[in-house]
Amino acid sequence: MFLATLHAVLSKWFHRTVITRDIDGKRSDYIFRWHLFKAKSGAAVFLHRIVESDPGPEIHNHPWDLAISLILAGGYWEERMVGRVVTPIDGPGSPVTKMRWMGPGSLNVIRAPDFHRLVIPKGKEAWTLFFHRGERVQKWGFLYPFGNFEMASEEAAVDGVLDPKAGGED
Repeated sequence: MFLATLHAVLSKWFHRTVITRDIDGKRSDYIFRWHLFKAKSGAAVFLHRIVESDPGPEIHNHPWDLAISLILAGGYWEERMVGRVVTPIDGPGSPVTKMRWMGPGSLNVIRAPDFHRLVIPKGKEAWTLFFHRGERVQKWGFLYPFGNFEMASEEAAVDGVLDPKAGGED
């Protein structure tokens, strides 16, 4: 009840973006973002309510050189890349990932080259305070299980869609 009330109050006071994803032609909301602060330097602070896991199986990076997420309530499993399988013929291939729990009070530091994916436990959600420093230094990137990589389009950033085929949002 408290979180539902908080959601309603925040939506009245702050600009809200709803980040959606497209699965088999059906759109679903998975991150509600309230824009709390943006500096002239491009640094920004958001409050996130994450209600579904990131689309998978790909992992993504962020466009800023530094982002920090403080988990306020709930939590998520983070699947983070810790290396890549290297073969003598093909070179770097599939990402090697490790899972870690990020619960209330956890700080998640995400730099531009870090690839990860958030997994929300079924029926749960996560509330985070998310900060990023400065303007974008790159586009959103998506890395697939077999090492294929693609950059997100800028058009999708405007639409608030985080989908490897469509793009990302900031």
